Amino acid sequence: TTILGFILRIWHLGTYDLWVDEIWHAYSAFVGIQKNSFNQSLEIYKNAPSTTLITYWVGQVFGFKSEALLRLPFVILGTSLIPLGYITGKVLKNEKVGLIFAYIIAFSPVLIIYSREIRFYSIILLIT
Repeated sequence: TTILGFILRIWHLGTYDLWVDEIWHAYSAFVGIQKNSFNQSLEIYKNAPSTTLITYWVGQVFGFKSEALLRLPFVILGTSLIPLGYITGKVLKNEKVGLIFAYIIAFSPVLIIYSREIRFYSIILLIT
C-alpha cells in the first residue's frame, strides 16, 4: 500500500509548473541561499517557515533544477502518512482498522494532491 501510495504521489511530479505559493517558497529559499542566510528567506516569505526551510535545504543540496526535486520531500512526507495511519489504526482498534486507514490515506485524491505541493499540508497532517 505504501509503495502504491508513493507511486501515485510521484507520478508525473514535475509535469506541472510551480504555482503561486510554491513559487514564493522556492524564490525565498533561492534568495536565502544566494545570500547564504535562511533568515533572508524568511524576510521574503514568512508564511509556513517549515516549508521554506525544507525547500531551502533541497535547494542547497540539489539546486533548483526541477519542480520534481523541490516537491520530492513533500511527497516523502505525504507517503509517510500511510504507514503512520496503519500503525495508528492498529493501536487504536486492530489490524483491520489500520489497513483500512492506510488504504484511505494511500488512495485519497486530496491527500495525494497535498503531497505533491510545496506547501505545509503534509507537515501539518504528519504532526496532528
